[in-house]
Amino acid sequence: MSYFTHRLNRDYYFFIFFGILMAFIVSNVKISHAEEQSIRFATLNWEPYYGEALPNNGYCSDIVRAACQRAGYAISIDFVPWKRALYETKQLYFDGILGIYHSNERAEWLRYSDAFSESEVVLFALQGHEITWNTIEDLKPYRIGIENGYAYSPEFDKADFLQKMSVRKLELNINKLLEERIDLIAASRKRLLFWVNTHQPEIKRQLRIVPKPISSNNLYVAFPKQLPHADEYVKAFNEGLRQIRADQTYAAILKKHGF
Repeated sequence: MSYFTHRLNRDYYFFIFFGILMAFIVSNVKISHAEEQSIRFATLNWEPYYGEALPNNGYCSDIVRAACQRAGYAISIDFVPWKRALYETKQLYFDGILGIYHSNERAEWLRYSDAFSESEVVLFALQGHEITWNTIEDLKPYRIGIENGYAYSPEFDKADFLQKMSVRKLELNINKLLEERIDLIAASRKRLLFWVNTHQPEIKRQLRIVPKPISSNNLYVAFPKQLPHADEYVKAFNEGLRQIRADQTYAAILKKHGF
């Protein structure tokens, strides 16, 4: 074998080896970069939708986690009081909020994803109190328990003529209703019934759901418009959500959580 032939062969194998090595490095850089991409969400303990003590933090957290993972993002979830979640997300301490209703006021500073679930808001009363209503004005005579920082429906939220009495936790309103210090509680149907079944099942017979819901609200993830990657996160989440709906991952998550 001549010197030149030997040199060509050596250079040939060197370039093959170099090419394989670079492909390996680039591949691992891409994987590492994907693994490093993480979205930090804020939310509250709002069982059965999401909560620190629930399996996988609840079915909504599971859905959001699966959709984000499908789009190449890991997530972390901080459970904090709702008003703090809103405030600190607005200050960009968190990247986004997990599980939020839409309101015009919030839409001024938040960019919303596609809806990933929904919550029906109803009025709870004591058995024997036959309260009915057709328009918001019909609720004027009643003391209505609500929670700090919550949106219920545009019409209900802006009805300043209603006797809305705000507390920081749902269970405080339940106690007030049982003691007849309020006449009604406005709350998510699933959430209040889950709390009662979990903590005070003996009082379930004392409660009734008033006919006609206040609203049926979609649940979203949302990101501050000031966040540099807000549009990217929304687009990625929406695509991940579309994929997990299409391949039945979404349905499997609901089934796993009993829905």
